[in-house]
Amino acid sequence: MASTIHQSSVEQNGAAADRELNADELLVGCDSETTPQLSVVMPTLNEEAGIRICIEWIKTAIEDLQVPTEIIISDCCEVIE
Repeated sequence: MASTIHQSSVEQNGAAADRELNADELLVGCDSETTPQLSVVMPTLNEEAGIRICIEWIKTAIEDLQVPTEIIISDCCEVIE
């Protein structure tokens, strides 16, 4: 994901700021120093059409939870038999 958690919002004084963070602030990117508390793994098989809505559902949930989260999307392009 291109979104990266904002270190200043989450790690001020070792705790989250007084305000609730939005989903984009809670998403942890691969280059972030923040350790995610939640990892969501989405195995897909050529799911380009439906992936956007799934990500929006996840973002809604993490706003409610208020935890740093990473989303891992695995797209397997071949069927394993």
